[in-house]
Amino acid sequence: MNMKKYLALMVVALLFSSCANNNRPEKVEMKSSEKEQKTTDKGSNILKLADFTMTLPASWNKVEPSSKMRLLEFETPATKNNIAGFYFGEREKMVDANIERWRGQFVDQKSFDREKFDDGQIFVKISGVYKKKPNPMAQEYTEAPGYKTLAAIIPSNKGPYFFKVVGEKENVDDMEEEFIEFIESYSRN
Repeated sequence: MNMKKYLALMVVALLFSSCANNNRPEKVEMKSSEKEQKTTDKGSNILKLADFTMTLPASWNKVEPSSKMRLLEFETPATKNNIAGFYFGEREKMVDANIERWRGQFVDQKSFDREKFDDGQIFVKISGVYKKKPNPMAQEYTEAPGYKTLAAIIPSNKGPYFFKVVGEKENVDDMEEEFIEFIESYSRN
């Protein structure tokens, strides 16, 4: 087995072992904020996790997670995207491992950007030819040109939280500003 396959298998094994129920936060709280509702057309939702809060864009609708690996999931009907939220426990090493895994989901990267915000949030943006798989664990894939990933890694006293969206570039472009506003809304309690 070559080294690349071995490392890929190790990352997958680490991800699965990280998703045990004992790593899940006890509580995910979402509530409407009256103060925020007065300043927006449709109102905003406050997402509270660990020791931080974030404001969800009004266009994001909370849906049932489509996988047990996902802590949260939101859909944006106008742009036909789903934003997935993940938590793997107090594993800081998962930050770089996930960024490298996301990069590996592209056959050809047209662009890769990584930005660190003042409060420690990390924003990752990748575009290019995506490896579109029938399911996350599949080895086979179809090359899908014109795809984009936006991801946020949010620090907390319980370890990092991850938020990610992948889709056709034009759809993801349409929601990029909202995604960045979501990251910038981060506030420690």
